[in-house]
Amino acid sequence: MSYLDQLDEIFRQVFQRMTVERNKWQTRELSASQAYLLEWLQCRGPQKVSDLAEALGTTLSAVTALVDKLANCGYVIRRRSAEDRRVVYVHITEKGSECLRQLRQQRRLMLERVYRGLSDEDLQHLIRIYRQVLENIKTEREKS
Repeated sequence: MSYLDQLDEIFRQVFQRMTVERNKWQTRELSASQAYLLEWLQCRGPQKVSDLAEALGTTLSAVTALVDKLANCGYVIRRRSAEDRRVVYVHITEKGSECLRQLRQQRRLMLERVYRGLSDEDLQHLIRIYRQVLENIKTEREKS
């Protein structure tokens, strides 16, 4: 079995098991996509739905559905732009920020368990390797 075949197999196993672990602590009312959207808003501030769709690589209708669910839970609000009333921005609320804080805390505990036993040097190598893999994917996408 080649190194690439071994890597493919182990990566699929790791991805599947980490997904299972993440699902254990993920709240029932907040999907991974919704959590990612909240993270995006918290890091980048209020966003238009169209910009969120582009950033998430999905459709306007899919983002609208995510935002609707988050708004129903009180995690985000919509506000019209003062300059152009046709433009609506999505803002994270205090409740959304608190939910993210709890999710990050749970994620940190999971990551500490998953990566236990790896040295700082090992972790630095993983970071470097995955950054290169992401760059390769980005480069290939730009070619096509």
